[in-house]
Order: sequence, then C-alpha cells, then structure tokens
Amino acid sequence: MFFFRQRDLISTLKENRDGDRRAAAAEELGQTRGARAVLPLIAALRDRYPNVRKAAASALGQIGDPRAVEPLIAALRDSQKDVRDSVKEALGQIGDPRAVEPLIAALEDGDSGWGSVAAVALGRIGPIALDRVVDLFEDEHGSIRRAAARALGEMKDPRSIEPLAATLTDPPEKDYRMRRAAAGALGIIHEPGAVDPLLIALRDAHEDVRRMAIWSLGEIGSLRAVEPLIAALQGDGHVEVRVAAATVLGKWGSLRAVDPLMAALRDKQADVRMAAVMALGEIREASAVDALAGALRDPYRDVRKAAAKALAQIGNVRGVDPLMAAFRDPRERDVEVRQAFQDALATLGAWGQY
Repeated sequence: MFFFRQRDLISTLKENRDGDRRAAAAEELGQTRGARAVLPLIAALRDRYPNVRKAAASALGQIGDPRAVEPLIAALRDSQKDVRDSVKEALGQIGDPRAVEPLIAALEDGDSGWGSVAAVALGRIGPIALDRVVDLFEDEHGSIRRAAARALGEMKDPRSIEPLAATLTDPPEKDYRMRRAAAGALGIIHEPGAVDPLLIALRDAHEDVRRMAIWSLGEIGSLRAVEPLIAALQGDGHVEVRVAAATVLGKWGSLRAVDPLMAALRDKQADVRMAAVMALGEIREASAVDALAGALRDPYRDVRKAAAKALAQIGNVRGVDPLMAAFRDPRERDVEVRQAFQDALATLGAWGQY
C-alpha cells in the first residue's frame, strides 16, 4: 500500500498541471520519508510555482537525505523569501556541514537578527558549526552578531555559554540588543552553567536585557535566582521587568515568593498586580486567600477576574465568602467579571448554596 501511494504522489508531483496539487503531493511525500521521493522533490525545487518549491524544500528536510544538500544550497538563491526560508529550515534539519558557509552567507545577505531563519538552521546543524558562528561575534553588523547569538543558543551546547556570557559584560554604551540576544540564547541552552551570567544580567542598565535574563532564568529553573527575582519584583523601576519576575516566581511555585507577591498586589501598575495575582494562583498557597480577596475589588476588571480564578485554583473554602460578597456587590456591573466570580464559586462547590 505504501509503495503504491508513494508512486501515485510522485506521479502527481511530476505530471499534474495543478500547482496546488503538486504542492500537496510534495508535502505528503515528506511525511512518508521515502528515499524514492528524493530525486523528484529535488526536481520540484525548480517548479514554476513558489508554493511547490517551498513544499519540496520542506519535504526534503523531513526526509533528511544528504543528496538534497547541494540542490538546496542552490535553492538559497530562489527569488521568493518564503521559499528561501523553507530551504534554510531544510538544511538545518539535514544537518550537513556543507550547509554552514551558505547559511552564514544568508545571514550576511539580510536574514539576520534574533529572528533569523538561517541562525536557527545553523543552530540545528549543531556543534560542528560552533567555532565558525563564534567568529561572527566580531562582525561589524549588530544584526549578524545577534543572529550568531541565536544560533549558539539553538545548538544547546554548554561550550556556547562562555562567549555568550562574555557578551553580557559589554559596557552599557554598547548596543543593548546584543546583550539581550545573549541573555535569550542562554535560556535556550538551558544549562545550569548559564545561571551566574544571567544573574549578572539582572543588573544590566537596560530593562530589556533584565527582562530577557528573567525569562531565561525561568527556563533554567535555578533556586539561586529566587531572591534576585524577588528583588526585581520589589525594586525594579520598569513595569515589564516586575511583571516578568512575578510570572517566573509563579511558574516556579516558590513559597518564598508568596509574601512579596502579595505585596505586589498593591503595585501602582495594573499589569504588575495582574501578574502577581496569576502567580499566586499558580503557587496555590492558602495564606494568599485574604490578599486575593482584596484583589476582587481592584479598579481593573482583568485583575478582578484573575483574582477570582486564583481563588478557585487555590481551592480553599475561605475564598467563598469574599467571592459571594463580590458577586452580590451592586457596584460590580461588569458581566464578564460577575461570570468569573460565579465560575470560581462553582469550582469551589459553593454556587447555589447561598
């Protein structure tokens, strides 16, 4: 059955006049991962329709046959960006070292920055490209340096930590975006050895670097970061950083963070209060019930809704009375908020008992 289905798909790819059907055949051939499809798919990289070329490149990446490497490298010159991006992804999937220099050339040809498809592909090729990518840290173009940081992160190789950590010590007058990229890459690597550099980055002069460092620490999950994140929650002057700190502390379920998070329910910024409410719901500590009950009267509707959900998550019966009082309060006229109160009461098994 498989043999005949593959034969039919190859026939469609080669002979059908409908471009959409040829593209669909290429996609399905990639899913079959059959070696017989490689040469027809290579030929389809020259199809007149971009969607067929894109599907063929993606299929060749899924199959992973090294015969496709040189034709894919040639297809990096395709006139359509989405086709070129599919080709880069395919080269990353195959992981052949012949693709390293062409992908670096793609960085220099405009596909650079943190979101670079070529950078992710280089990362997927792995440590064999590490030294060459580290060399790009000296490039005169900041976007290429940031793409190199992303590539090192995607490699997930502990040897990448040292050059990325060194970047985090750049002086403040240098482009903060490179430090932000290095902090993000360390989170992708997900190694304990990245914790100390990221803790240093929490003191960076730019808020975006500090926020990215918090995200990366959240990915790694080091308990050594709890106190520094609490300090960021309590004292950082930028809303986004405080929000990030609250979010990560909730993600970790840190009991040490409960009191600081309850204090953050009094933050002047609604986004911070919202993050603190959600974090307390994630931690599910009963001592937060009274503070969350107070948040049911927050001036911002989304905070009130989140507080109701958090009380339901904690599941303590002490949340029932404040939820019912908030539901019955004639000043609460927001339909969605009232529904959130009702849903929380139902979760606590109390709706209909009053």
